[in-house]
Formats: sequence, C-alpha cells, structure tokens
Amino acid sequence: MKSLVFRTCLSFVVLAGTSLGCAAQVPDDPAAEPFEVGVAQSALAIDNVASTRTAASGRTNGLTTSLLRSPTTNDYLKGFTMEERSDDPCKFSALFNDVDTNALSGNELFNECNGGSGNFKNGSMSSSFRTTGLAVCLNSSRDKMKGFALIGRHPECILDPNGTTPTGAACNGRGPRSDAVEERDNCPGAKNGIDSDWESIVECPAGSVVTGVEFNHIASSGGRRMINGAKAICHPLLP
Repeated sequence: MKSLVFRTCLSFVVLAGTSLGCAAQVPDDPAAEPFEVGVAQSALAIDNVASTRTAASGRTNGLTTSLLRSPTTNDYLKGFTMEERSDDPCKFSALFNDVDTNALSGNELFNECNGGSGNFKNGSMSSSFRTTGLAVCLNSSRDKMKGFALIGRHPECILDPNGTTPTGAACNGRGPRSDAVEERDNCPGAKNGIDSDWESIVECPAGSVVTGVEFNHIASSGGRRMINGAKAICHPLLP
C-alpha cells in the first residue's frame, strides 16, 4: 500500500540561547529509514468488476443459493452463524464487514428450516486478516454440512505476495493463514479444525477476497433443505 510519511523536526540551530527553528533538511531516503512516523495508509477497497467463483468444497448435486454483497458496498465475508432443525443444516447467516474499516455492515440469510431452528454455532475472521477462502465438513454420508470455516490472509500479502506482514515477516506468496472454524460432533474425527476429515479448502484467485458464498443444498424431510457444499464468491482487493 502507498503511504505518506510525516516526520517531526528534531534538529534546531541555536544562537545565543534562541531557537531559530528547524535546520536545513535534506530529503530523506525512505529505504534508509529504520521506521516510519505518522504513516497514513491508503484505504482498502473492493474492485467493482465481475465476480469469480472458486471450485466447490463439498457437494454440487443440488440447487444453489448465493449470499453476497455488491462490490460497491466494499463488504467482505467476515463471519457467519449456522443453525439446524432435526439435524439438518438449514440456516446460515453470512456476516459482512467493510473491507477497510472492518465495521459490521450487515448480513445475508439462508433459511430453509420450515420452522424453528437451534444448535447455534458462529465464527469470525481475525481483524488483521481478510477472508480469501472457505471449507466445509460433511457428515459420514456426505449429505449434510457439519462444519464450516473461513480462510484468511493478511491484506498486505493479498495485495503483494512479495511484501511483508504487519509484523515485518515476509509474505512469501499468500502469507500466513488464519482460520475461523466451527464444527459439530458429527463432523467425522476429532475437532482439530480443518484436517483430513474436511472437504477441500478453496481460495479465491491471488489478489482477491471473499465477497459472498454460494451454497449447494438438497431436499430433506419436513419441507426443509440442507446445505452440503459451498463455493466462495470473489472480487479483487484494491489498495
């Protein structure tokens, strides 16, 4: 990201005990500076272009419903809540935040429970990361979503794979990863986060963030529909 650097004048010319103000200054070489004072960073934004979709994590054998925001809102998928009815994953709320300020913007809801729901779970991406992908965990029959996760990367690394993280570490590509994970008891195996029990992790193209999710869902009993797969909807991130 571009930055503006404001430096405080610390060198004064003093004559007979009277300060005459700042001494003459030579323009600084930013590359020679060990740190910057008063950095003003450019605002992050979502590029207003056509979206792309990742491959699916989970199944693709049903109907699809998309929960998304227009890129003009500058919103990305920050968090989620999910609920069930009669063991069916029939309710999901996608929570959206401003990609620059991280202020909560609102939510988009999938609700095909045909009645009350419960077994509430929720997750949220760490504030120093932006969501770049997702993954689901299915039950042993692979027809019901029993876990959901968001994948995040530092915006510095999303924008510049050769850049550095907020702590100064090299990105070396996509950079460090942060996962926001929730899984239920009937997600197979131990609750170790995203492991071999989960479906494939899918991430947006390099330089992009998740601005929505497309769910695959199939019919169940009682007029319900249950989620069994997901794709990330992506837009490029701008500095």
